[in-house]
Amino acid sequence: MSAILHAKAQQYYWEGQESLSIKTFSAGRALYTLGHGYYAVDDSSYFVVNHDQPYIISIDADVEVESFCIFFDQDLARDVYRNNLISPERLLDEPQPRDSTLPYFFRTHL
Repeated sequence: MSAILHAKAQQYYWEGQESLSIKTFSAGRALYTLGHGYYAVDDSSYFVVNHDQPYIISIDADVEVESFCIFFDQDLARDVYRNNLISPERLLDEPQPRDSTLPYFFRTHL
């Protein structure tokens, strides 16, 4: 299921894995631990997390930090990925995918 999360918090901690997502924050920052990397995400950046990739997020601020995160259903991500790789003619000939390849994005923190 695709979802949009828009919330505010001064303190927050979560550890786990979710679907492919894009995250950004304003009025403060969130700290992510992903593998061996540490990333600060604020209003000047966004962060991409791949499907089922384990991560930790924490917020500890004096003011409420506003989050905006979009979570993509794996079927939607798979279809968009496939539709960008295959010609329209082949998509018409093979409307159902033969494999279940999900897109994988390199760690992106911009």
